[in-house]
Amino acid sequence: MFFQAMLFFGYLYSHLFAIKLGPWHLLILFLPLVILPFDIQPLSSIESPVGQILVVLFLHAALPFVVLSTTAVVAQVWLSKSLLGAQHDPYPLYGASNAGSFAALFGYSFLVEPLMGLKIQSLSWTALYLVYTALACASWFLLFRGKEVGTQVSENKLQAAGTRFPFSLSQMDPPELPAFSPSSLR
Repeated sequence: MFFQAMLFFGYLYSHLFAIKLGPWHLLILFLPLVILPFDIQPLSSIESPVGQILVVLFLHAALPFVVLSTTAVVAQVWLSKSLLGAQHDPYPLYGASNAGSFAALFGYSFLVEPLMGLKIQSLSWTALYLVYTALACASWFLLFRGKEVGTQVSENKLQAAGTRFPFSLSQMDPPELPAFSPSSLR
């Protein structure tokens, strides 16, 4: 339940704030660096293990997990507002995100946990988070290089790129409406 709640908060942040923050969202990516690398100590007593585990998770995993959970939504918005996104469908980012989560779930269970100690896992996680932060910043700068932040791609640029305009809601068939729903919530 803890990770589901943190995922919910990440999605809530994405839909309510990240889109409005624009490039300032990149600063949020640096917040988890304050608590990295993880230094999780064994539980001192076992009288209330559930409470203690929740406290440890909240203090050490909540912030990085919430920030990482914003990636798919924010990346899709960035791509859709860029000139490149006007030419390509941003929805495959969700598929890539789900495939990455699936691979990580099995990779951790069968490779990382049995072969690495906690200290190596913590340092590896920190290094990979730094790589993620650098890639997210590079993606933003590549997508919006020379473009004023917060402006939509002009119709002239889209026509020059040979891009057809999206159809309106009234032109959608009923089976396409559920696929439209998630992005319409922003």
